[in-house]
Amino acid sequence: MQKATRMRGFPLFKDCSDEFLASLAGVATSRLIPKGQVILTEGSLNDRLMILADGTVEVRVTGEKVAVIETRGDLMGEMSVFARRKVTASLHALTDVELFEISSADLASKVHVDADFGARLYQLFSEILSDKIIHTNTKARQFEIANRALVDINRTLDQKVQERTDATFRKLQSLESSLAPLLELVKGQNDSRALAQLETTLETLRGLELVYSTERASRGRRVLIVEPDRKQQTIARMSLGGTGVKLETTASAEEAVAAIEQLAKEGGRHDVVFLSSELSSLLTDLEKLAPEARVVLMAPASTDAVLPTFKAHGPMIKNLITRNPEDRMFTVKTFATTVTKLVTRDLFGLEKYMIWGIEAQERPITHSSDRPKLIEDMQAHFKSLGVRGTITDRAATVAEELLMNAIYDAPVDASGKHHYAHLPRTEKVALKDSERGQFRFACDGMLAAISVSDPFGAMSMKILFDYLERNMSSDGGNVQMAGKGGAGRGLHQIVEGSDLVVFNVQAGSRTEVIAFFNLDPNSKSDGNPRSFQFFQG
Repeated sequence: MQKATRMRGFPLFKDCSDEFLASLAGVATSRLIPKGQVILTEGSLNDRLMILADGTVEVRVTGEKVAVIETRGDLMGEMSVFARRKVTASLHALTDVELFEISSADLASKVHVDADFGARLYQLFSEILSDKIIHTNTKARQFEIANRALVDINRTLDQKVQERTDATFRKLQSLESSLAPLLELVKGQNDSRALAQLETTLETLRGLELVYSTERASRGRRVLIVEPDRKQQTIARMSLGGTGVKLETTASAEEAVAAIEQLAKEGGRHDVVFLSSELSSLLTDLEKLAPEARVVLMAPASTDAVLPTFKAHGPMIKNLITRNPEDRMFTVKTFATTVTKLVTRDLFGLEKYMIWGIEAQERPITHSSDRPKLIEDMQAHFKSLGVRGTITDRAATVAEELLMNAIYDAPVDASGKHHYAHLPRTEKVALKDSERGQFRFACDGMLAAISVSDPFGAMSMKILFDYLERNMSSDGGNVQMAGKGGAGRGLHQIVEGSDLVVFNVQAGSRTEVIAFFNLDPNSKSDGNPRSFQFFQG
């Protein structure tokens, strides 16, 4: 069947003349796309106007399905062709698809020689655009109605949850108080079994009370998210929606400044501000407008992407989180955990990122020769819990670097001079009591985690970026640094070997580095840039 005849049956062209359809069909070519193939990729350049002749096409924006095109005659790629801009959505063939395609060059030539054809074409395009605007406005109105209803439901639900939580907490306190005298009685009877059970019960109650107290500290806090990416805004709302914080989201620097100034007029202030690195120029304004807020810069999980931002604004960046969009689990965990850490001023502990109740194993770091035994204990623990060998091997590599840093690089004197950094890593070092750190590891079924802390707090974000930049410029080769006895690649290997690394630093008193490993076998983290976070007390 001729293309013009087939086009006549498409709803879009039902009012078009035979002359117009003949001209359109004359510059169109037929293209067959098999099921599953990508037709257009978001962010690419496109010079083809596409007409759906047969089949079903899915439209995706940042990987999320937003629409399905299945009406014969529907246009695709028209905005990128007429506006001459990059494609704003990806097109995927859900079935075998046939397209009538017209190159922008052929279209321009036809319009140039046939004014009537051009006038009808642009009229048709205007009608399509008007319909899309009306459709978009209708969907936006429906969304706003649904969103208002959802806000009301959430407000009621939050209130009920809070009432029940408060009641449970009061019962916990009452139960703990009533068990205390019983504990003293059991101690007097020398019943070791009963004493152990009672102490375990009390410890559990205290743990629940601590969790409640920590979450309560976040309740009512003002959190502002400055994020142009609507998808990331949604993730943030999902992460913090049930925590009790008062959350605002803005998409631009202007909106953020207006929100801060408005809250100040009302006598309030923001406790935490999450700022996208795309808008890092706002850091200077935040120092003036919200000096008491803890600002967290959010950046892509790519050293070469975040490095220019750090170089431009380094002294103003106290807290940094990098995000890999494929690791949604870590992103969700990050928002809620970060708010809790910053408002309570308690940065330390791998437990904050894991399911409550996990028991972390702990070992002192006393001597360089202890490293093999510490790593062996960690691997044996993970294997006993069913962690895959590939994960335990990665954890062992990262643990080796963490322990090396704690033994050779961390110890400094009051002036900041390193005690052992100049030594070859083959030379044995016995740490003094005041120099010893802690090696910890835990698994909650979703994450495996290892951490090493030291009592010096000499780590800084500048040191981290210096290492990452040197290793990036060396293409992963050894980076020997003056005054160091090692190869100088430790921090780089820690970040690259983990799915997420968190640096917690209290300057002059403590550094904790936590490495997390995603246990989900379907995780998409392999091959993607690794995420890391840095918090400074």
